[in-house]
Amino acid sequence: MIRILAANACLSILIFGTANGQVERPKHDIKEYKHSIEISPMSPVFKIYAIQYNYSITPKNELMLGFAYANIKYDKGRSHAPTLILGYRRFFWKGIHLEYQLWPAYNDYFETTERKYYSGFELWNEFRTGYQFDFKMGDIPMTVTPQLLCGFGLCPGNKPESFIQNTKDEPVFIYPNVFIGLKL
Repeated sequence: MIRILAANACLSILIFGTANGQVERPKHDIKEYKHSIEISPMSPVFKIYAIQYNYSITPKNELMLGFAYANIKYDKGRSHAPTLILGYRRFFWKGIHLEYQLWPAYNDYFETTERKYYSGFELWNEFRTGYQFDFKMGDIPMTVTPQLLCGFGLCPGNKPESFIQNTKDEPVFIYPNVFIGLKL
């Protein structure tokens, strides 16, 4: 129940929490880029490989759509989860932003002790905060976005008892991450 209240509070801040008179994000030239594609060079470390497309609906609001594959090894198993990424990013001042992402996935979790697959739908969510640095490499507009993310499972799906025991002490995960983007 506390997780749901915290999620609703963060979403409210993301959607409604801006004040008038804030400074807009810096622009390199007259052209405003509405599209971008981001990947994370941290993917091999976390074993979550993702690419996300961002569409800027206003200079301060972006919608996100992406795909990911999670191949995370646990003490007694491994996830094999193709995942859809749905998200929203809100810029507050220059590159400072908050972001919310939903990760619906179909996970074929392999339990090594039982030598059995546990397949099923699961739903994860993440809250992120960070700063997006805009720059150009030659004539190519790029971004680097360091973030701190915090997430937890909303619907755990079909998991063996070993996974439940392994994650019960730390249901919330917090990690730093960085994304590199190309503006289109």
